Amino acid sequence: MLLSAWWQRPVWFAWLFGYALVSDLVDGSIARALGQASPLGARLDSIADAAVYLTAPAAALYLYPRLREGEWVTVIVIVLSYVVPIAVGYVKYKRLTAYHTLAARTAAILLGIAALLFVALGITWPLRIGAAVLVFSAIEEIAITSVLPDWRANVWTLAHALRSRSAD
Repeated sequence: MLLSAWWQRPVWFAWLFGYALVSDLVDGSIARALGQASPLGARLDSIADAAVYLTAPAAALYLYPRLREGEWVTVIVIVLSYVVPIAVGYVKYKRLTAYHTLAARTAAILLGIAALLFVALGITWPLRIGAAVLVFSAIEEIAITSVLPDWRANVWTLAHALRSRSAD
């Protein structure tokens, strides 16, 4: 995605970003269906997610000047909503969190649709909706990190984390 932005190839960027989003949505389901889900897989998925969610905004900001000019605050909110929960989890667990929460999945879908609407039609307001859901997701992930004493993968919601903690 970064190279597509550098080479000013918006169609390549759109295809690569779309592929990254679709593969992110289905890889966990496929792993679970095949009985291949594991904590290592969850960690690798989180690394791949972090790579996509940090490089895509950078590439988009470079490739689309209109996004830089009009939606830079939204993009900063999106990036911080990914980075801060990762940093908090890393400080506590000394590794990336791999919660894959329902809110994070919802935000990823909304932001993916918003990004495609922006690329195809130049519409920016859906980015703000996706960013708002992502902020909620970030707050939830920080709360999950604060209540779980040990690293765990695939914690769907804060309620699941609280139930898991009380079961220990």
